[in-house]
Amino acid sequence: MSNPSQLMDFEHFLEKHYQSIIDMDTDLKIYKKECSQLVDGIISLFETTEIKHEVNNTLRGKLAAPEDKVYLNKIYKFTPTTEPLSALVIDTTVTQYPKLSIAIDFEFGYDKVIGRSGLILKMFIRGEKGMPVWHEELIDNLTKIVDGDYKKVGKMVHCFFTSDIWGKTDLELIDLVKEKYIEIVISLHNLRVDLGE
Repeated sequence: MSNPSQLMDFEHFLEKHYQSIIDMDTDLKIYKKECSQLVDGIISLFETTEIKHEVNNTLRGKLAAPEDKVYLNKIYKFTPTTEPLSALVIDTTVTQYPKLSIAIDFEFGYDKVIGRSGLILKMFIRGEKGMPVWHEELIDNLTKIVDGDYKKVGKMVHCFFTSDIWGKTDLELIDLVKEKYIEIVISLHNLRVDLGE
């Protein structure tokens, strides 16, 4: 109200584009629902023991780890109140720091931080109370494995994975997630960050 000229300009903009704004709001709700359904489909596959077993076996084989070593700690869907796009979250214990884990959020949709749409990764270090914590060495290692294509926001590293997600089946999408997860664990292992329990 302190700037009547700006307020009038905004009202004129609303008068001219009101229906488009309403349509965009409706389309955005549909878009968010579609993105959430992608996460639901992948989570339902991850809930089968075969997928977890396959990922753990692959990593144990590639990293010459003991047969009882488990990499996938927790897998769940997270929909934050401030960012309504759902994420598939995979937590993996950091062996050297058993009270910490690497949290990888796989998000489908548009990420405003990096200004891209597709499969986006958000990675951070989770402390024992479940919240992101700052651990310089581990954060530095996270940024080293994403080839410079990332942005840091607070304690999170945002990076772009692929735009090719639409029209894929749940099985094709879970293959993308599995491949990227395995690549991250191996890359961190090569930097001497040992993951898993």
